[in-house]
Amino acid sequence: MGVVGAVVATSLLLSGCSNDASRPSDTSSGTASASASSPRPSSSASRTSDETTGLTEVDPNLVTGFGTETFSAFRPQIHQVWPVLPEQQPLGDALRRGVEKRRAEFRDTYATPPPGGKAIAELNDTWSVTAASPQAIGVAMVSYVFSGAGGANALGTTWYDPRSGTVLDNLDLIDRDAQDAVESEVVRQLVQRGADESDVREAFRGDGPPLVGFNPAGSLVIGFDEYQVGPGSAGRLVATLDGDRLDGWLSDFGRAAREASLTPTQTGGSASSATPTPTPSASPSTAPTTPTPGTTGRTDCSTVKCVAITYDDGPGPHTAKLLDTLKRLDARATFFVLGQQVEAYPEVVKRARSEGHEVGNHSYDHKDLTRLSAQTMTKQWTSTNRAITSATGSAPTLGRPPYGAVNGAVKSAATENGLALVLWDVDTLDWKNRDSSKVAKTAVSQAKPGSIILMHDIHPTTVAAAEDVVTGLRKRGFTLVTVSDLLDDPKPGKTYSRR
Repeated sequence: MGVVGAVVATSLLLSGCSNDASRPSDTSSGTASASASSPRPSSSASRTSDETTGLTEVDPNLVTGFGTETFSAFRPQIHQVWPVLPEQQPLGDALRRGVEKRRAEFRDTYATPPPGGKAIAELNDTWSVTAASPQAIGVAMVSYVFSGAGGANALGTTWYDPRSGTVLDNLDLIDRDAQDAVESEVVRQLVQRGADESDVREAFRGDGPPLVGFNPAGSLVIGFDEYQVGPGSAGRLVATLDGDRLDGWLSDFGRAAREASLTPTQTGGSASSATPTPTPSASPSTAPTTPTPGTTGRTDCSTVKCVAITYDDGPGPHTAKLLDTLKRLDARATFFVLGQQVEAYPEVVKRARSEGHEVGNHSYDHKDLTRLSAQTMTKQWTSTNRAITSATGSAPTLGRPPYGAVNGAVKSAATENGLALVLWDVDTLDWKNRDSSKVAKTAVSQAKPGSIILMHDIHPTTVAAAEDVVTGLRKRGFTLVTVSDLLDDPKPGKTYSRR
């Protein structure tokens, strides 16, 4: 099995300092939930190319029972999301072990900032489904590490045969009798681009290439991480194999994997069962819904004692239960969602919007935006705007940068995307406490008129606290409103922590 290796080794070559570590800690810590990167396709028949891996990306909900799990932490910054696959348990277990291994290695290396420095290292893991059928499933993971002066990606694929229930090595896509020929072709291509021949052969014959899959043209892509088989100046080295000889080089499973990449199909069960179905159902009821925030019945918070409760990092497997609670209590919230999660749980976001909640942009995959190039940062906003618009029919007007990290470039990109930047003045520390009573007590006791309260709907303990939060705030005389109602026409690019 290809593993996203050398992330920490790569990152050790980077150094420098980061932005101010004293900003609010918009974080959460690991949540087990049964339930990347460019935007993912929304149609089960569609496929596209992942900008980072170069591989085909297919609709994740073609994988029956697909869901996600999230782990986040602060100091050092960690945000990892990976697939949970109850009907393909060996594959799900392999992905989880890889995530846990990278987390442990990262923490061992970056447990504390460098002497005299304020740099906070960052680990960010994202996923994409690169193939789906009853014969083959492929998952690509991208592991990004920032250690100071810059960041680097390490890439890996994991392949699974649903018929045998077996996780396969990347080189199992290649016929054993053809592996020497494939190795020679990979060496030929990569040496021309600056790779060291002995390093390529050693990597090929050791654990194998970390990335093996197919691009939308059907070519076989074999990739290595930065510094793995050549100098850093060579970048990430990738060989592309195509032409008439390719079919003869592939194993039977390799041909099935290629077909599953180019013509993805449901992996098993009914199409509807592939869509994540957190309990209770993510679908809204047929009962009349509250008007969409900002359309009718807006509360005048200049005369009313208002607060806004907000939830970050979803949607996830617990969000639908939270929506049930809020609906029963007739309470409004604002959800700052990740684009990759919207594409995994589009019906949950659609439901939230239709039931009167506000949906804001929390970036695509929770990277610290202050550390990204202007182009990459803008994509984090625009990709998520597209995902939200696709799911709900309307574009967001609010954005919340991961970790609360804001600088001039973040403000500029937010302005270009029509997003007001929303932070908070009450942090429940739900990521740290993992105690429903503490979450509710903090939210209720620290709230003031005009407060914006931070929570995370990826935690079941936070979801369980929702009723006590709502009833406790109301007992104190607060009216719960969306952030846009609270701020009354927030302006793009401007930063708000409270009314």
